[in-house]
Amino acid sequence: MTRFAHHLPLARHCVFESTAADEIQAFLARKRYDLRVGGAWLGGSLEARINAVYLPNMYIGALAYGRPVEISSQPDRADYAVQIPLAGAFEARTGNISHSIGRRHVAVGSPGRDQTIRSEPDCARLTISIGRDALVRQLSALIDDTVNEAPVFATAMTLDDPYVANVVSLVRWAVAELDRSPSLLHNQLAAAQFEQFFVTALLLVQDSSCRRRLEAPPGAGICVRSVKRAVDYIEAHAALPLTMADLVAVSGAAGRTLFKHFRMSKGTSPMAYLRMVRLQKAREEMLRRDGADTVTEIALRWGFDHLGRFGAEYRRRYGETPSATLRRRR
Repeated sequence: MTRFAHHLPLARHCVFESTAADEIQAFLARKRYDLRVGGAWLGGSLEARINAVYLPNMYIGALAYGRPVEISSQPDRADYAVQIPLAGAFEARTGNISHSIGRRHVAVGSPGRDQTIRSEPDCARLTISIGRDALVRQLSALIDDTVNEAPVFATAMTLDDPYVANVVSLVRWAVAELDRSPSLLHNQLAAAQFEQFFVTALLLVQDSSCRRRLEAPPGAGICVRSVKRAVDYIEAHAALPLTMADLVAVSGAAGRTLFKHFRMSKGTSPMAYLRMVRLQKAREEMLRRDGADTVTEIALRWGFDHLGRFGAEYRRRYGETPSATLRRRR
């Protein structure tokens, strides 16, 4: 196996490992990829290791091959793919556009656009795959219109852009977190928040066919009813992995319009209000005299995956630590 493969991230989540060329080709074909090795059709030996974690609307994988390979996505794949180098370099080609992707660059593929990755020997990379429907839902929640066609992204990003660097740092944090046991991202609320944040960041950072619609100003005025519908839904369903798209659907207002109305009415954003409600629900659980759960168990149940941040936020709001609240119920 390639020297880097044994040190790949997500080592606890190996989904495929083989040195049999036909097995590798068959596995990739089931995932709607075509494989070539060394510029010729597959016919010899090969090494491959793929580690991966599947979230509800996203796949995060780490993969390495021992030889130069060329992998092409088939046209019917319905996902966006973000490729981040871990070791070595690769060429990413979409149509007639080709980019050399090294440690300071990231490749982006869009559904319906054939993308070919040609990697060097001992190349390893992270792949983040986002379902087309999930991205379109989030885009619809952010703009003042429905989305009839999936957006197409520019095919490369550079880490010289600080916003891109922040997105890559977010991915590396998620990978490190998923390497832990247990991982906070196995909590459905935390996973939903991560997915939503990553997709929103990608939409805002990377140039795409929807950029003008994202930059158009939201409508003026305030609609009290749309805010009330969102507030009522949040308070009734705070335990669920709610997304901005859910709140947009319930409120009847477009995403940025709801943001504006919510801030004018409540002085905060919809997702910040959801976090405030969850904080209050966590406090109510801690004060229940019949409760037996720990601070950690309660915080994770309400989607607070960073316990230090939870404690600081709780103390700012209630003037005491979660542990102090828990002691008062006894």
